[in-house]
Amino acid sequence: MAAKTSGKASAGAQDANAQQPLVNLNAILVTGTTQKKTVMQQSLSVTTLNSTQIQQTGATNTAAILGSVPGVHAESSGGEGNANLTVRGLPISAGGSRYVQYQENGLPVLLFGDLDFATPDEFIRSDFNTSQLQVVRGGAASTLASNAPGGIVNFIDNTGRQSGGDIGFTEGLNYRLNRLDFDYGGHAGSDMRYHFGGFFREGNSSKGTNFTSENGGQFKFNLTKELNNGSLTLYFKHLDDKTPTYLDVPVRVVNGQITPLPGVDPRTYYPLNGTNIVSDSYVGPGGGIITNSTNNGLSVKSDAIGAHVALSLAQGWSFDDKFSTAHNSGNFLGLDASQGGQTATTYEGEMFDVGLNNLNNTFNNLQFSKDFHAAGAKVHVAGGLFTAIQNVAETWNWNVYSMNLVTGGATLLGSGTTPGIGFGCGAICVRDFNVQYTENSPFADVAVTEGRLTVDASVRHDSLHANGWQNQGVPSSNPAQYVPYTVAGTNLSAVNYSVAHNSYSIGANYLVTPDLAYFARYSDGVSMNGDRILYGNPLNGSTPIPINEVKQQEAGVKWKRGGFSMFGTLFAAQTQESNFDLTQNQFSDNTYHAYGMELEAGYLHNAFGLHAGLTYTHSRIVAAPGNSSWLNKIPQRLPNLMYQITPTYSYGNYLLGASIIGQTSSYADNGNTLSMPAYTYVNAFLNYNVSDNTTISLAANNLFNKLAYTEANVPSNGLSVARAIMGRTVTASIRYSF
Repeated sequence: MAAKTSGKASAGAQDANAQQPLVNLNAILVTGTTQKKTVMQQSLSVTTLNSTQIQQTGATNTAAILGSVPGVHAESSGGEGNANLTVRGLPISAGGSRYVQYQENGLPVLLFGDLDFATPDEFIRSDFNTSQLQVVRGGAASTLASNAPGGIVNFIDNTGRQSGGDIGFTEGLNYRLNRLDFDYGGHAGSDMRYHFGGFFREGNSSKGTNFTSENGGQFKFNLTKELNNGSLTLYFKHLDDKTPTYLDVPVRVVNGQITPLPGVDPRTYYPLNGTNIVSDSYVGPGGGIITNSTNNGLSVKSDAIGAHVALSLAQGWSFDDKFSTAHNSGNFLGLDASQGGQTATTYEGEMFDVGLNNLNNTFNNLQFSKDFHAAGAKVHVAGGLFTAIQNVAETWNWNVYSMNLVTGGATLLGSGTTPGIGFGCGAICVRDFNVQYTENSPFADVAVTEGRLTVDASVRHDSLHANGWQNQGVPSSNPAQYVPYTVAGTNLSAVNYSVAHNSYSIGANYLVTPDLAYFARYSDGVSMNGDRILYGNPLNGSTPIPINEVKQQEAGVKWKRGGFSMFGTLFAAQTQESNFDLTQNQFSDNTYHAYGMELEAGYLHNAFGLHAGLTYTHSRIVAAPGNSSWLNKIPQRLPNLMYQITPTYSYGNYLLGASIIGQTSSYADNGNTLSMPAYTYVNAFLNYNVSDNTTISLAANNLFNKLAYTEANVPSNGLSVARAIMGRTVTASIRYSF
């Protein structure tokens, strides 16, 4: 992806590093706040990336972009979606982004961040449409968003304030990729502006599959009408994309070290290459056979419309309302090696074949606010209501296949009477559920500024109701098949419960000078459980429903001088979590404590630019009922130290840059029995401005082909499974701005 420069500028503007501070403390914050004030004026930890900085990360997917943000732990080894993400030592749980909310233009993509097989990043694509990315860690995210006590990730679209467009072509040099990106925006008269853009691609992915595993694209359009007392913006999005699903592959563990098996390179191995498994079949809910091509991978569709109304009302009041409704669906299909039963040359793989039948949602965030003076102080008051409807309907049907590592072929395990049906892996692997979640969350925010000091406080009441049903699979008369329902309905159970929580946040910001500020905050927030509590729990309201509560403390400093700017934050967090880990088939009810420091700095001097981040985290499991071996252990997959360094240098028409990302070692499990080694990998790019409007680029991701593991399972008989970041990929692109 070749991202566009901040605002509308010619390609030649790149040689000045966009001439913006790399840690932009003057950026107007619109995420996790009810006030449109600069980052310097807010008591929040925030990273803002413009589109040029996004390009310079070298990222190829949403999670990889977030890997360049201090305080954020993002595992992008799953490909275009299904990434695991957390912040500041909060547990990564079983997957997804339980404590961080993904947003587009200020509204959630999905209500929950950790739905099994349906994570929000699957429905987000950053392309030429993206104007900027704002990432709030902690802060008032607990009270100004739902299920976001850890933070908010907000992708903000360009709305055509500056006229112009771009068209770009990207070609893979060591793998097959053909991608077209485009956008255009501008004004239609004195009171109307517009922007549209998107991409289309086809190829065989960064792992070099032997078939077209990437195929699809996105189109977005927005239209803004300037009113006498405000503005109205309408949004449209169409996403239809297919990409591979990267899951765990077999590895060997020798003397506690993860080692690749012969012929299985975790950076490039794709188990469905060269196999005789071209389709996966199962007995559908209606009793008939359903067959999916194993080439489908992660297929997602999203059609969304939205609106944003901002009005100035009488007596100094302001009205702001954001609305969106989306039809989301897809299919998650990939072969995972976690079933076990391995030898040195074979393993049993679970074919995760999951229908994302209905993830439709409708969100609305209404807010009234007013600024006034009282007793010599400036007072800001805001109040509003967030409402949500989120459907979660999925069908799980997993078959187990015997894989041959030597030949790369595959044979079926078992002998189902219907061709193509493998051996069902058990009732946990065959499920069918359809639940609708409705939420009403009133909130209020007050901020008082007296001289250089601003003190703010906010509250939120989240009330969630779930209604629907869930069904576990039962064996059919044929032992080689499982069906996702039972005619007698013995495994069918109703879902009908309500749960609520009151959250609050108190912060202060002291502006010593226009270039120096100190801030502090205390917050209590919650992340409600979605489908992860549908496993064997009575969900008819007869028993208490668990929630995940996070209490946080933070204090920091913001400072800028000349071409240097920095943001430093000390933080602590206490998390009470109820979880189900699908890969381990295990429930847990743990308490986590974490503390640490995050530092972000930027430096610009003539042709040289440097953007860097450093995060230190000390995190421990302080209570683990039922899992005493976890007590006082480091939570799985959380390193003590993470760092990101992005230097750039321009010389004439050339711009050279790199993104260096690394972390110290971490444990693959909460019992701390298997260590994953530290790693550092490098993305690099070289741009050449052919003219003021045309740039050609060469980019390499994982330039030195580093083998870096992001997750693994505890070994059995010296064999395990693991997932690693992708190997080296190189692309060339040309871009024309007009």
